[in-house]
Amino acid sequence: MAATSLVPFFLLVGYLSVPARAFLPRVNLASGDSTTLDHTLITKKGFLKPLIYFFRDNPQYLRGEYLTGFLYDILASESPTAFQETVDNISPQIQFLNALNEIQTANVEVDSFPLNTSASAHFDGEQFKQGSKRLIQLRQELITSLLQGDKLQHARNLAGSALHTLQDFYSHSNWLELANPGPYDVLGKPGSEIPQEFIAGPTEATCKSCTLEPQSGLTDGSCENNLDTVKLTSGYRSGQDIKKPENLRKCSHGGRSDESRLKPAAGGINKDSTSIKQSPHAR
Repeated sequence: MAATSLVPFFLLVGYLSVPARAFLPRVNLASGDSTTLDHTLITKKGFLKPLIYFFRDNPQYLRGEYLTGFLYDILASESPTAFQETVDNISPQIQFLNALNEIQTANVEVDSFPLNTSASAHFDGEQFKQGSKRLIQLRQELITSLLQGDKLQHARNLAGSALHTLQDFYSHSNWLELANPGPYDVLGKPGSEIPQEFIAGPTEATCKSCTLEPQSGLTDGSCENNLDTVKLTSGYRSGQDIKKPENLRKCSHGGRSDESRLKPAAGGINKDSTSIKQSPHAR
């Protein structure tokens, strides 16, 4: 069995079993803050973990002496540098890197037109039912594509697109602020859905206004406790197909590119970066 034939396996493992969180499309968009994890790095990290586990258990598919303590140390590492070193060490021996790059590219493309205007593609604007439906559809298309032997690039594109939406659930909603200890296992599973009673209703207030800097209109750190609900919510973002309701004190996404941050409730709740100004709930 050649290493190249393992790509469908890793696509499924990476999509169906790896918890993810998400931030900016590219780390250099985070105002020069190198501590921000972006969609590209998180996707790479999510796929490298099952890859390393597989080669640890199946060394016959690797040429050379690569199964050292270094690989095991990487599994517990959160360092972007360490994961890049992993890629540099194992990628010359396999053709996995090209597939991973295609998945990462498809992931980042969700932040480009036209998908950047779709609130459900990012779990923005409280589009939880619609976002969940998108994940299930992409999951089924991915599995069908692999089973039918379609071009692998199509399957990789589906995986990258789905991973972006899944990652955005955690960085755009208040899932973490509600003290949930781990991933939401309902997401992307056929026959499962988020109970309606867990989601803030269309007329329920979800946020309090934060203080904005007069000149920039960006948050100054006062948004840490701006959530005003115990239900699941996400911020509304300007330029998308779901508009922020007027006078209902709904949360905004926040950040320089989101004009809705200026409307009550002013501020935002995204965790896309470690910059308080761009991501009011940065952590």
